[in-house]
Amino acid sequence: MVSAVVTLRPDSHAGMVAQAKSHFTSAGLEVHAPFATSFSVGGPASRFESVFGEKIVVDDTLLGSVTTEGGGLELPLDSLPEEIREMVESVAFLPPPDFTPGA
Repeated sequence: MVSAVVTLRPDSHAGMVAQAKSHFTSAGLEVHAPFATSFSVGGPASRFESVFGEKIVVDDTLLGSVTTEGGGLELPLDSLPEEIREMVESVAFLPPPDFTPGA
């Protein structure tokens, strides 16, 4: 299982949040409660690849990360329906924690 944070555009309202959540639920991702204009989605890596049309890489080590095949944290939005793409600012994996002294 992997998860990512969906961030909607700052001018989003509750109806847009509900519409975006409904889309991702229908796409087969687990959708979590929103916080303002963002919410998280989770599911198997293969489901993310299907929904976003991008191969992802999962590092299964203790402090592993999830990235796109190119090493980025943001998923492409091109495969989303236009009405959803217009309200979504980004869908991104969280970086692993940084335990570097002073970080």
